[in-house]
Amino acid sequence: MRVDQNPPVKVPQTDEELLEELKKAKKNVHKASIDMIDIHHKTVKEGQERRKAFYEMKDLKKKSDKAREKRKELAEEDLEIKRQRQKFFAERRMERESKWKRMTSTTP
Repeated sequence: MRVDQNPPVKVPQTDEELLEELKKAKKNVHKASIDMIDIHHKTVKEGQERRKAFYEMKDLKKKSDKAREKRKELAEEDLEIKRQRQKFFAERRMERESKWKRMTSTTP
């Protein structure tokens, strides 16, 4: 023989008991509705934060790519200037050496 462990459910008999049960049910529904709305707002807020973080990272990546490109261009310009200076000084040194050789040459 099996014995139920749950106590028997009290079935409301009077109108007052029915109204009280209805009020309890309405409170529970209202509380559940508020809880669901809170969960929804929390989920929406988390989504907005994730979206914001994603776009901030995207913007940072764009800015870093632009900065990297600019540094690369400046480095290329610096390298070109350095090459031009080296070429200029090499030509100048060659001119001086050739002038010095002409001045010091022993051949009449």
